[in-house]
Amino acid sequence: MIFNPNWYENSRPDGVAVLEIIATGEHRPGFVPLTRTTLEGQVAGPLADFTLTHTFRFTKEMNPHVIEALYRFPLPGDAAVTAVDVTFGEVTIHSLLKARKEAETDYENAKKENKAAALVTRVCGGTFEANLVG
Repeated sequence: MIFNPNWYENSRPDGVAVLEIIATGEHRPGFVPLTRTTLEGQVAGPLADFTLTHTFRFTKEMNPHVIEALYRFPLPGDAAVTAVDVTFGEVTIHSLLKARKEAETDYENAKKENKAAALVTRVCGGTFEANLVG
């Protein structure tokens, strides 16, 4: 999603969502193409409640193995992420807010067990990252 800095004073001019496959022993690094972005929601005075959906094209035919990927998505500097849902084919992961250490431990355990998982963190300003396994 790109926020126009002429319209939103707290936006970043380089705001593009990216899904990158993390290199492992059996996987080469690479980018997954973004095929669709939708934004739905409501504005009430100075507050807004939006649902942002990014759709990337990655199929089992492209790689039948479990992969780990990094999803970066920019938001305005004062945005708050209240939930993240990640869908891998028929599997949907609904996020839960947890203390960082507990969330990191749960993510690492899911990776070891070859389960789908997501770990979302704010990396700087209005940029968030989600580590994904699925």
